[in-house]
Amino acid sequence: MQVDDPTHFEYVLVQWPETQELMDELWFDEHASLADFNKFGNSAYFIPKILYYQFLNKQFKPFKQHNYVR
Repeated sequence: MQVDDPTHFEYVLVQWPETQELMDELWFDEHASLADFNKFGNSAYFIPKILYYQFLNKQFKPFKQHNYVR
């Protein structure tokens, strides 16, 4: 991540069970911040927005490669 990009300082709150998949990402331990249990529940994390969107793009890429229009 580049420090000079302001989107690296924006975070997305991600709650369980979606966080389970994010925990497998190489960057998770270094960049994810555990959210307050009392406010957001178990296994909720603040994820840098840029990393979260990259994760989503990677997850949905197989669907983009197929032409489902009839």
